[in-house]
Amino acid sequence: MPHENRKRGKKHKKPGPDADTEFDEKQHTAEPEPKVEVEARPSWIVPNPQQEQEQDSEAPFGYLDVDVKAYFRTVDVQMWQWQDREVEVDDDEKHTFFLTALTEMTGKEKQFATDPECSVVLERMVHSMDDFARRVFLDTDEVKYKILARHQFVLHVCQTLLEVSGETVSRETKGILPEIPQGDSKKGHLPTTTKLVLDLCDELLPILPPLLHDPFSSHIVCVLTLLLSPTSNTHIQSQTSKHSKSWKGKQGEMRSLFKSEKGEGKDVARPVSFEEVARKIVGAVREGMSDNEVRACAGSKVACPGLDILIEVEAKHGMSNKSGSLMDHMLVGMVGQTLNFLTITPK
Repeated sequence: MPHENRKRGKKHKKPGPDADTEFDEKQHTAEPEPKVEVEARPSWIVPNPQQEQEQDSEAPFGYLDVDVKAYFRTVDVQMWQWQDREVEVDDDEKHTFFLTALTEMTGKEKQFATDPECSVVLERMVHSMDDFARRVFLDTDEVKYKILARHQFVLHVCQTLLEVSGETVSRETKGILPEIPQGDSKKGHLPTTTKLVLDLCDELLPILPPLLHDPFSSHIVCVLTLLLSPTSNTHIQSQTSKHSKSWKGKQGEMRSLFKSEKGEGKDVARPVSFEEVARKIVGAVREGMSDNEVRACAGSKVACPGLDILIEVEAKHGMSNKSGSLMDHMLVGMVGQTLNFLTITPK
């Protein structure tokens, strides 16, 4: 090709040193990405939040150590043998053994109550607690009865604790208080069982109507109401389900290791404050449920025993002969209509 027909190609600019410097600066000044902590597990395992939530509901206060559970299995076997009188020992040895178990349990009461195995051991121990030990157990720090009342395994523990607390409340009403051991950390500011039961009622009052329909907490409502206002209602045990009777039969007889229970419960005393709270419980149920809901409770296997006790307590305190009472709801307004008729009819 002739020299005059040749053409020079386009020149390409080479990147200068400034461009490389600018690129490097951008790389070094870029913000680091936040590191995500990953648990040490295989890559194909993904945590299920619903399963974690169910586990929390089963053990809302955590799980017990394996060694602690093993120790209290031996405690349960030993107490069972003493209750069945398979081994005869003096009360001093029993008392020392029992205090050691109580000391080991201190600080873990909530975990014991929610454990399927140790809750049975705890229920057996409640029968042998004296008045002071019951007060300490009821005064456990940060106990959330709203959670405990709906828990399956706490049911029998709370039910037994409230039943035996009736004896303690009766003695406190008569002015018989236990001696506080020397050197106890709660000395001087340990509330009485009466005060602790009233605090429990204040916590459960706002959620009382839903508890009446709960298969577990409905039993606690029954026992708590009878503790506040003892009535002639003695057929609660006959209404226990076959499954509950079978379960209790497998646990053996539960009674105190240190005393005879013959003749107990005949001389019952209750403070005036208990009568006032019993009225509040009846009023909370009346205000929190409509007339149709009250009548529906009568046909419910869960709520009917509690409603039966509440109606009897309502009548005991002279609250039935009023419009809007539980009795009035059950009789489809007959009480209110009768009262209106008596006020309108001239004498």
